[in-house]
Amino acid sequence: KTIPNDFSKDRQVAILRNGTYGDGYKIAFESPRFWEEDQVYGGLSFTDRDTFITWYPSAGFHQPRGVIVAGYSFDGRMGARSFADQVAYARGTVDRLHPGKAGLMTAPIAVQWSKMPYSFGLESNMASENPDDYTLLSDGDGPFYFAGEHLSHVGAWQQGAFVSSHRVVGLIAERQKSLKA
Repeated sequence: KTIPNDFSKDRQVAILRNGTYGDGYKIAFESPRFWEEDQVYGGLSFTDRDTFITWYPSAGFHQPRGVIVAGYSFDGRMGARSFADQVAYARGTVDRLHPGKAGLMTAPIAVQWSKMPYSFGLESNMASENPDDYTLLSDGDGPFYFAGEHLSHVGAWQQGAFVSSHRVVGLIAERQKSLKA
């Protein structure tokens, strides 16, 4: 919204209208692999708590330690807490799923995408909300082409950004060929 540009007016409006991003958050811990005692070998547990998802590693089975994502959420509530409260709350969620095990978790790390440099959030909310804008921005604007997960059919994933970027490279190559012809 603050980058000087000479995009066409309709594209400027489409960009501004679609400037919302999901506020993704994760908190993870290193830990002995206590979840394997419960026969959990990868996958997700969903809760009604602010941490929402607990994500178990699907590699390194039966190793002494692993990394458990004790919270993965999308609404900003966890990131609004102090780091100490985030850690305590995430441990509380894990204790509900695996009683008495949260105290084994060490080395917490938390990430909230909206607070990361050069990131507005986890994923763009554009493609599903404004299909006309999606089409308009996918076509490019003169010498400018737009790429990212928000301009793919695989939103919120790196795969979408790669697919979109690959498509744009193809469009640029086609344009260069037509200019030489």
